[in-house]
Amino acid sequence: MIESKLFEYVHLGIAAALDHGLAVPVIRHAEKLSLIELAKSIKSYGKKAREGRLLHDEIEGSTFTITNLGAYGVEHFTPILNPPEAGILGVGKADHMPVYHGNELCKGTILPLSLTFDHRVLDGAPASQFISTVKAYLENPVSILL
Repeated sequence: MIESKLFEYVHLGIAAALDHGLAVPVIRHAEKLSLIELAKSIKSYGKKAREGRLLHDEIEGSTFTITNLGAYGVEHFTPILNPPEAGILGVGKADHMPVYHGNELCKGTILPLSLTFDHRVLDGAPASQFISTVKAYLENPVSILL
């Protein structure tokens, strides 16, 4: 039986496609990093993954993962949860579509997101609030800095 666990920290897995498969480097205690530190860590681990230099402890222990199939043209997908992770966020292919801003029709960018989470750890309401917060930050990135 797979046990569920509530984590008090975020060890963020970033799925990275490689020529020979997939690697998921883990950024430990991501909740303590600034946005710039997080971006630098993602870049650094991505480089190590592509060079095949990840250590075993750098690819295990994630509590939440982000995976992006949008780079491969995939619009929508359901990411698979890897226990004991609490959740995984799937990012699809961004596309331009007409959207309304008030009464005005404008060109907008739509980014499909899909959240899979462990219901033993988290109910639907907080998961919905999380994805709504991600959406708000993506729509207004400056608000992350405020």
